[in-house]
Amino acid sequence: MTKRNIFFITGVSTSGKTTLIPHIKNNLPENFLVYDFDERGVPDNVTAEWRREETAHWIRIGIENAKQDKNTVICGISVPSEVARNTELLEKIDPHYLLLNVSPAEIKKRFVARLSTKEAQLDWARTTGLSVEESVARNVAFAANLREVCKEYACKVFDTSETTPERTAINIAKWILKHASSGYSKEALP
Repeated sequence: MTKRNIFFITGVSTSGKTTLIPHIKNNLPENFLVYDFDERGVPDNVTAEWRREETAHWIRIGIENAKQDKNTVICGISVPSEVARNTELLEKIDPHYLLLNVSPAEIKKRFVARLSTKEAQLDWARTTGLSVEESVARNVAFAANLREVCKEYACKVFDTSETTPERTAINIAKWILKHASSGYSKEALP
């Protein structure tokens, strides 16, 4: 078995992770499996411990995919330092990190748009325990912290503040293919 890759595409809420998933899938070959970090569900009042457990789960999925000669892409809030804690699991798969960066003004604009209905606000409050204003403030602060952690892990950074999901996905797919151990050519992409 060739050692395969797991690509963690991270960023704060509203950076575009979920929106990009179908576009990334459309721009990668069949042996790349793309997942939403939250697809197993998000508990009420989510914690860092839950995120660490999900990170380990996705690394295990990446290892299982590698046994079938597949590479794995995970889109969701993952922190490279938390991924790196899984040293035993990472002996079997190569991790790569990509940060979707977004400006503070764009974070606020996207949160207001995303949480414009009462139903959306209630669901958000259920999973995070935060109001729109609190979410904006925390995400702006978390974005700065995540950027610092990502610097330590040499994350590739794509700014999503002023680009389309389609263009961002093409650029991400090119980056993934460049770093994949499968020898794919980025010229296959538009």
